[in-house]
Amino acid sequence: MPTEPRRPRSATVLFAAALLLFVVGSVVAWWQPPRLFPLKPQTTAEWWLQPLENNAFQRMPRIDEDLSDVFVVPKTGEVWAVGEKGLIVHSRDGGRTWKRAKTGFGSSLSTEQPKSSPSDLGKQQEYLEKVLNSLNREMQDLWDLRDPEESGASGTRMAGKGPRWKALTREISIKESQIAEFKSRLNGLLNKVDADSRASPMLTAIYFLADGQYGWAVGAEGK
Repeated sequence: MPTEPRRPRSATVLFAAALLLFVVGSVVAWWQPPRLFPLKPQTTAEWWLQPLENNAFQRMPRIDEDLSDVFVVPKTGEVWAVGEKGLIVHSRDGGRTWKRAKTGFGSSLSTEQPKSSPSDLGKQQEYLEKVLNSLNREMQDLWDLRDPEESGASGTRMAGKGPRWKALTREISIKESQIAEFKSRLNGLLNKVDADSRASPMLTAIYFLADGQYGWAVGAEGK
């Protein structure tokens, strides 16, 4: 009865070594820390030693306000930064991680999109203004159809106040209500933006003593 040929011992050793190398490499790759500067191009050595990341900026803390000053406490790794809306942020590890200092102002430092960021408020304002412009144009078109002579449009004035005239009048009334509603929403949004800006002053400079324990920040309006 023919016997099955035995696998060479060298092939078995190579297979076991390759399997061990794969397991060790997978474990090392799994526990590799993220890059300190993910936006900096990688060198050849870093390509082998550091993990590859797609959209690495999404894991980085994001500051939604403009910065006006940064202070690095020498030989400590302490970094402080200030900006608009009373923003004060602090890093203990040379900028690797950041925390917002409690100041009572409404600045934001997060890795998630804040609910009322300046960009969101700007988009809301743009949307409301766009809707208002559209409603005003529609209102003007209705006036042109109902009373072309009074609105300066070309056309024939409707004889009497028949069904068509009344229907247009109802549509005009609805548009007026919609315009009033969106104007109220826009004014409320503008008031909120103005109140936020007055309640959260712009900080323009920050300075710390050499020990890194005592410092001060200054800004607009004497705050």
